[in-house]
Amino acid sequence: MASPGGGAGAGGGAGTAPRFEAASEPNLSKPQAKEPAGGYRYRAIVSQGDEIREIASTRLNDEVFGQIKDTALTGDREAAVRLLMEHSEADEQQARDFVRLIQPEPPAGAKG
Repeated sequence: MASPGGGAGAGGGAGTAPRFEAASEPNLSKPQAKEPAGGYRYRAIVSQGDEIREIASTRLNDEVFGQIKDTALTGDREAAVRLLMEHSEADEQQARDFVRLIQPEPPAGAKG
């Protein structure tokens, strides 16, 4: 699975280090009312250990995903949940499960 620019989702292996990924995929289905018409769905992916969560939406992008991560990492997880719900079709539980997995990334070269 490709990540635009190879960003934070690149690399990784077994362990508990959080992993973030974002990718675009063709939107082959009819857009829902909440989504603007477009040719892609942005996929935001977080993982920790064997647990993986993915949210896909045409209303997400690198900037919004970065804001969600930054908000969660500064400790305002409720605001991160609201921001994710505003920019996707995720319900509250899906958004909470996603945001819960957002953790600081280990330094480069660190083994986890």
